[in-house]
Amino acid sequence: MAIKFELSEKTAVVTGAAKGIGAAIAVMLADSGANVVIVDMDVENGEKMASMLKEKGVKAIFRKVDISDENAVDAFAKEILVEFSKIEILVNCAGIGPKDIGPPFLKISSEDVKRVFNVNTVGMLNMCRSFYSNFYTQRSGRIINITSIAAFLQVPLMPQYGASKAATISFSNSLAKEMGSFNVTVNCVNPGFIKTAIYSDALDFKKAVPGAFEDCSTSAEVVEKMASGSALKRTQTPEDIAYAVLFLASDEAKNITGQCLNVDSGIVYR
Repeated sequence: MAIKFELSEKTAVVTGAAKGIGAAIAVMLADSGANVVIVDMDVENGEKMASMLKEKGVKAIFRKVDISDENAVDAFAKEILVEFSKIEILVNCAGIGPKDIGPPFLKISSEDVKRVFNVNTVGMLNMCRSFYSNFYTQRSGRIINITSIAAFLQVPLMPQYGASKAATISFSNSLAKEMGSFNVTVNCVNPGFIKTAIYSDALDFKKAVPGAFEDCSTSAEVVEKMASGSALKRTQTPEDIAYAVLFLASDEAKNITGQCLNVDSGIVYR
């Protein structure tokens, strides 16, 4: 029997959905019948995504929102809840990588730490806060936070990034415990190594870790080299992450909450 996750008449809000992993998630949710609200700072690609999704026969809109701005997120949530009445799925995918890399940690500025946390952690918190009453009132829903295996690894190259993702996971677990009382699940999906914008400057790792990437001449090759340490010895795709999100957003995952699903070809075992 073929399994098709059915999300018709449901509405999903996906941050960071103008391109990369977020875009793949938005497409897959729309393919399953969900209306999709695309949230991003990239207006050009965000508008293109909304137009493409409309061609699939669902309602899709784009909104430019700085998720690190609590007031902006709150205003956005109020607008969306007027437009759609309610949302059933919230996917927090928006994230940024570090500008400063170590080691040593002293090379990483406090400004870059704040920049990374403001989007990766505070932005996610803002979204969950602003849509909390929506989920509480309807007594159901799915919150899925895209984190990273960096939360579980020791990465002197970018400790601020791993810490921001670890904080997101910890908060998600606490929120799962709290929101379970009104039938809302909260889970994380942890990507491994994917050739997206976050790794666009991965070639810089060559200088930071002498000898580790001497045979690499592009950022893509650096990502491939890092992924070669996995059990399956390969990188992942945005669609790999989207499939995990689709399952967690479905009714079939109604009894899964407070979990982190690693989609990393076998690097982290927990």
